[in-house]
Amino acid sequence: MTSGTAKPLEVGPDADIYLFSTTDLASGRHDALHRMVRSVAQARDERPARVIRLLLLLQNAADHPAPDLPDWVEVHAVPRLVPLSTARNILLQRVDLPCDPATASVIAFPDDDAWYPAGSLHFITDLIALDAAADFAVCRSGNAAHSPRIDTRDQRMRLQQAISYGSSNTIFVRASLASRLGLFDEQLGLGTPAVAGEDTDYAIRAWHDARRARFVDAALVGHRDNDPLLKRRYFHGALQAIRKHRSRSFAARVAFIRKRLIGLRLRLRLR
Repeated sequence: MTSGTAKPLEVGPDADIYLFSTTDLASGRHDALHRMVRSVAQARDERPARVIRLLLLLQNAADHPAPDLPDWVEVHAVPRLVPLSTARNILLQRVDLPCDPATASVIAFPDDDAWYPAGSLHFITDLIALDAAADFAVCRSGNAAHSPRIDTRDQRMRLQQAISYGSSNTIFVRASLASRLGLFDEQLGLGTPAVAGEDTDYAIRAWHDARRARFVDAALVGHRDNDPLLKRRYFHGALQAIRKHRSRSFAARVAFIRKRLIGLRLRLRLR
């Protein structure tokens, strides 16, 4: 069973969007960053009445010059490289998120090499802004990401969909829920021994605490396709996040068993 609108509808200017992103100035990925910023600028032009705030943390700022960015980008900087979960928390602590569930503001965490096809940012955030009980939405991402189509629909999200597709790029959360969820787990994520899992942990928490969660089975956010080799690298961090929440629900216990079986299969393949 599916529901939802086929295309974005106009909403009030109070349905603000907060985007939290970070980039390592030593990486040299300025072209990808500019692509992401251009896609946000396009979204701003698509709905001028809607406030879209892009907060960007520049890492390794002590030794590398900052890229030329539009003045509407809210730039912050740290002198050295910090774990990804820490970077997001630095930005989250710079904003007073609305705590009232009636406020339709939405937050998201695009990577610096992600981008939003025309109409996609508004489509996915409208799933929350136009539904007073919807707190959490997830879509797919990939190189072949596209704008919402006439037949693009949303459905009730299962926990496994939140785990499988809830990356930093595809997580969208009502600001009041984000305020309750708090910060990312700084024991997880790129730059920590766990290497990954901070977005999985966040998605699991959001799914359990959301009044209603919606999933769009379409690639509405651009990002590089998943590399099977990276999946193996990120496995243990994701497992750690899933283990952390395994007692929260029956679905969480099933997800944990499923992940352990995947790990067993991976080990057998490596023998």
